[in-house]
Amino acid sequence: MAPVLGALVSRLYPKASANWREWSWLFFLALFTHPLLDCFTTWGTQLFWPFTDYQVAFKTIFVIDPGYTLPMLVALIAILFIRRTSPLRKRVNVVGMVLSHLYLTVTLVNKWMVNEAFKQSYTAQGIQVERFETKPTPINNVLWSGTLETEDHYYIGFYSLLDSEIDIPYKRFAKNHELLSPYVEQDQRLQTLLGLSTGYYTVVKTDFGFIINDLRFGQAKGWNSDDGEFVFAYNYYPPEGDVPSRFEKRPPQMEDGKELLKQIFERAFRG
Repeated sequence: MAPVLGALVSRLYPKASANWREWSWLFFLALFTHPLLDCFTTWGTQLFWPFTDYQVAFKTIFVIDPGYTLPMLVALIAILFIRRTSPLRKRVNVVGMVLSHLYLTVTLVNKWMVNEAFKQSYTAQGIQVERFETKPTPINNVLWSGTLETEDHYYIGFYSLLDSEIDIPYKRFAKNHELLSPYVEQDQRLQTLLGLSTGYYTVVKTDFGFIINDLRFGQAKGWNSDDGEFVFAYNYYPPEGDVPSRFEKRPPQMEDGKELLKQIFERAFRG
């Protein structure tokens, strides 16, 4: 798409100082680097689609993080007030980008330290972990959550880089994956839903069928206590006779956003 867009814009702005090749490079760099940046987020992206649906997610930075965005944003605003022909514009732009990407590099170091802390914590508590994942909580890179998988349970805990001791308390959730065993093989949509969770899900039996909780984004309410539903939870109505299965997204019990962020930052910086 880059050369196509470059040709289109060069025709729309024939008197611009940039030529077709320079416009094409601009579009290529924007289109190429944006999905690479997405790979670092807690959500990730299907970088190699359509060849594979594999979700590339390093999970070192939340999808919204002012530490990364503000340096480039401030540089962009500053450039608006600098004469177009001034070489200072380029220097300001470079400084903004360098600061942003230094911050992104720091998130990689933070991820390593957090992983080591969780390993030390669950080893000390005698939890037999098969695999685990860590990710930063919203709008910061100090407080991280960790989800540990064992044979029958998941453990979810939080660790701040400012914590004076590595003694992470965990909440435990039963997997109950076997409850869906009679339906998984013949229900393609169920397979898709479970695949999206990358295996981090729990099942709860109900009167109508089951509740499937995707653990990757934690609980919207009561995230630091024992109550509250998960952000992504689904009602699953199994197939009956000729009636196909049915899904319903459960509305999350969201806390007030301001109060939620207050709790997160209080926990992150209490040390």
